[in-house]
Amino acid sequence: MNNKVYSNNYYKQREIDSLNKIDEICKELPNYVKEFIVGKSDYTSPLTRLNYMFDLRIFFDFLSKKVIQNPTNHPLKSHINYEFKKGGRLYGK
Repeated sequence: MNNKVYSNNYYKQREIDSLNKIDEICKELPNYVKEFIVGKSDYTSPLTRLNYMFDLRIFFDFLSKKVIQNPTNHPLKSHINYEFKKGGRLYGK
């Protein structure tokens, strides 16, 4: 019985930690990423959404370093026609 209580507390705390980390990462990314994550909240766990955020942060970092800052020869150039700064990084609108 005591192990079940401990187990429930562990998962509850992991959920809280994941949600806090999601909020922290959302501050670094464009606003529409937060809308995307909120849209996933009904049918995904906080841990799944946190992993989405890690992947999206890597993707936007790639965009800001490789595509947006040097678009002249990049194959995605025709798809990227915007830029703005958020959290000290350059991202698409």
